[in-house]
Amino acid sequence: DLSAYIKESGSYKITALILESGIVGPQADYINGNRTNYVHDRVLRGAFSSATGDLFEITEDNQIKDFAYSLTVPAECRMDNMEVLVYIQKFDPETSSYYVDNSVSCDLGKNKTLDLDSANWGDGTEGIKPGDDITF
Repeated sequence: DLSAYIKESGSYKITALILESGIVGPQADYINGNRTNYVHDRVLRGAFSSATGDLFEITEDNQIKDFAYSLTVPAECRMDNMEVLVYIQKFDPETSSYYVDNSVSCDLGKNKTLDLDSANWGDGTEGIKPGDDITF
């Protein structure tokens, strides 16, 4: 489950991915020779949403949009090395395309505390108080 604070009404996409770190395996290295025990971090293991993002509409400013996703993680993945990456794209009518408006990552099974500086509330965080949570 995750909740997203959306400042302005409009058309959006949300993409939620699961990544794994600490995977030891071979890696081609064309300068120093191939490595057999390279540590791969933030490897994409799956998508909660569609890979290109799930469309949603916000009809009023300053709304919280809730999403519920589930995903079966392959048994060989180490859950303690998993991380969720979420990014939201906003539709720009001037270019007729979406751009990444915001993103956040968090260890699997944790709450991500929204760290805000009240001096910068004009940057899209109106209505959210410091210490509020973005929940995964």
